[in-house]
Amino acid sequence: MLPFAVVAFAVLMALLRVVLASQLPLFGDEAFYWECSRRLAWGYADHPFVTAGLVRLGTDWLGDSPLGVRLPFLLLSCTTAPLVFALARPRLGARGAWLATAASQCLPLAAVAGSLAVPDVPLLALALAAIVALDRTLRLGGRCPAWLFGACTALGLATHLRFLLVLLGALVVLCATARGRRSLGTAPMRGALLLSALGFVPWLLVNVQLDFAPLLYQLVGRHASSGGAPALWEHVGLQCLVVGPLLYLALLAAAVGLVQRTRRGDQDAGLLLPFSLLPLLFWLIASPFADARHDAAHWTLSAYLPLCVGLPPVLDGLARRGRLGRLAALAVPVSSLLLLALVLAHPGGGRFGMPSVSEAFSGWRELAAASRLALADLPDDTLLVADTYQVTAQLAFALPGHPSFTLDHESGERDGRALQYVLWQRDGAALAARQGAPVLLVVEITATDYGERSAWRQDVLARFDAVRELGKVEVPLEPSSRMRRFLLFAARVPQAPPR
Repeated sequence: MLPFAVVAFAVLMALLRVVLASQLPLFGDEAFYWECSRRLAWGYADHPFVTAGLVRLGTDWLGDSPLGVRLPFLLLSCTTAPLVFALARPRLGARGAWLATAASQCLPLAAVAGSLAVPDVPLLALALAAIVALDRTLRLGGRCPAWLFGACTALGLATHLRFLLVLLGALVVLCATARGRRSLGTAPMRGALLLSALGFVPWLLVNVQLDFAPLLYQLVGRHASSGGAPALWEHVGLQCLVVGPLLYLALLAAAVGLVQRTRRGDQDAGLLLPFSLLPLLFWLIASPFADARHDAAHWTLSAYLPLCVGLPPVLDGLARRGRLGRLAALAVPVSSLLLLALVLAHPGGGRFGMPSVSEAFSGWRELAAASRLALADLPDDTLLVADTYQVTAQLAFALPGHPSFTLDHESGERDGRALQYVLWQRDGAALAARQGAPVLLVVEITATDYGERSAWRQDVLARFDAVRELGKVEVPLEPSSRMRRFLLFAARVPQAPPR
């Protein structure tokens, strides 16, 4: 009965992700990754090639639709359950493995992220696959598991710089455990580590080409607005939302259990511990110094899936404490599922004190419809110009056939993507070379801080000739009273250099 229930639950969660992926419009990051997929390269101004490559695979199959963009990420998210089971089975037996698998499907943010085209999805799948492959290598030896570990690690490094923590965990296992040291001396593992090193090549190529601007952005530039000491408590609070408060406490108890078993010489626990404890401690310690203007709640996700393997002993310990203990053990996963249901039912989150998850998806369909209507009355060679790169990417996705450009809004520098549009020759300087060209200009005025909106609007409009206001698009951001507001103008690129 338990295997059937867990498989049915995993299938249900996969269907939920399919519904979300097919119904939600792309948000700004996804639209940017789609733009990258149209111009495949080893790497981009803020990330290597894997995310863009996956988007390209999906759109080549299903076309340029939200589901097409997200299809490979949906498929990768479905690997979580079997990989957790494969990691848990040798440690916990069949029953414990099924419980660990069920727990892995209760993580709210992992469930939602699996429906989006974001780097965290391949990062999680590749991290779990690398851990399973390393575990098989240390248990059984052989070339195939070792080479699989090397391939997953290389692809993970080519997905996001955060995968370095997974590689660091693997190196701790290989250097600090008896089985790891024995494996480290074998030819398959040495070859696997050499294969892993290939994952640095895309980063190296792009950084050398761009004078290490992407690396400097990731390590220094994006953290200029660090949160300071209060961010430490905000980090803990966000983790309770990512996992669910009760499940978060239970997973911390699982981490303590892994530490205790490792100290007693349990090599199975010793393999899991670096992959879970290192990311949790690193992001906890780094939180006061890390970027305060971007969402960082998802950075710890790769730590929680290995901890799910240590969770069944914690729940069994609760269940042995009598009726109240059994209710507490049941409440741990149920509370996380209720949190997920709450977020999906009220995606604005404002009335519950939670961060909004709907704002990023709001307004794009309305903007596309209004822009399409405006283009019907403009010349066929009209250029699409937006003040932010997110709007530029959304317009390019929704209105193919019109060259699109972005201006120098501070969000481009803040997100490390302004350089990419310079490389693509789709920035303000490249636009100035299109002298006399007709333009549909879109300004997302609410993307600018309130006190600076009037000055920014005037600055943008001063760069064009024959400016004519076409209207505006206003979309309420439920359940708050705020609006997302876009201003639409017809204009022309000046014949002389912009003022």
